[in-house]
Amino acid sequence: MRRNDDYQREDIIEYRASTIIGTMHIDDKFSNVKLSYKNGTRNEKHKVSFSSGFEEEILNKLRTRNIFSNKSKKYEELEKILKDILLFYKNDMFDIKMFVYQKNDYVEVVRSELNQSDDREEGYLRINVIQKYNFDYIDISLNSKNNVIKDKCVMFLESYIQKTSLKSYVFRNEIIDVICRPGVGGHIIHEVFGHLLEADFIKTNVNILAQKFKIGDRIAEDNLTIVDDISLIDKSLIGLNQMDDEGSKMVPIELIKNGVLNSYLCDYHLAREFEISIAGCARKQKYSDRTLPRMRMTGILPIGVRTLSEICNSEDKVVLLDNVMAAQVNPLSGDFIIIGSGLFIKYGLKEGIINHLVISGNILKTINSIDIIGTDFESMRVNCVKQGQVIPVGVGSPTIRIKQVRISGT
Repeated sequence: MRRNDDYQREDIIEYRASTIIGTMHIDDKFSNVKLSYKNGTRNEKHKVSFSSGFEEEILNKLRTRNIFSNKSKKYEELEKILKDILLFYKNDMFDIKMFVYQKNDYVEVVRSELNQSDDREEGYLRINVIQKYNFDYIDISLNSKNNVIKDKCVMFLESYIQKTSLKSYVFRNEIIDVICRPGVGGHIIHEVFGHLLEADFIKTNVNILAQKFKIGDRIAEDNLTIVDDISLIDKSLIGLNQMDDEGSKMVPIELIKNGVLNSYLCDYHLAREFEISIAGCARKQKYSDRTLPRMRMTGILPIGVRTLSEICNSEDKVVLLDNVMAAQVNPLSGDFIIIGSGLFIKYGLKEGIINHLVISGNILKTINSIDIIGTDFESMRVNCVKQGQVIPVGVGSPTIRIKQVRISGT
């Protein structure tokens, strides 16, 4: 007998065929400069075996939809651009590593009431910059033109060089306003808040949000709207297209609407249990994993007219959170810590870099302390881990300010 808490739909069969089209690794020591193309195809199936005829049909669909087959010239041009950038910025003070990855998935989901298929593209350039006490990275969509990719690379590296040239600044258990640069506020929401809105966490009731709030309750100030909407990011950065891994169409969700709890992230089964519209939030890392309610592209919607520089210039003393590297939340108490890096800003000027910045607080207090939300929305790709499954997700936000945050940093 099927248990009620088994969220893997037994009537769903997924066929997945994947091909790794191209990979490229370049580092600043030029010891590993390589561009390679892999034409092999990996076939994956769930629950039933392919018949020889059906397997060939799936493979043919993948080949005919291969959207990377005409990108060899683009790769060759990009390789030269990246080599030139690395040669120009080669520096004994830090290491630069670049990685290009492109994959195409053809996914077909069959269940009793439907048969859906989806073509998914995942392609990005990752730049890692590593200094003794500082690490940063950027992911750039390969759908961008090569000159746009070049400009983004240069801007990122110039910004990194500028901030790492500053003196180190130390905070010891102090309370100060924190400004999150565009995108980073969405990363915080994802890590310390978004997971608690996934319906399997709500169902367990081992969750401060489930215990204190129900849909329709006010949870934050009315300036805050949090959505999960893949239209807010280049979909190739997170490998999604039109449907989730249960064959449901992905539609936008307003999780928090003007400060009011509005919805949860559900799979097919839990959406029916909670009487919530099915929105396509069931995801899994590979075909043999069970589907879980997961975030896709979670972000804070922009309001107002102010940008990062305008908000920073209006402050006497403030910490700018520039990067989030790790976070942990206690789901019962709502207490969290965030580890990242940032800058100390005084009267609009960058006074110093905080390489190891630790922010702590409680999610219910912190979410009500967001008093400024800018207009300069940006999104980015991060990896998300849940029950051992690692998938790419999007996070995004404009510049936000959080009042009176407890921080430490060296």
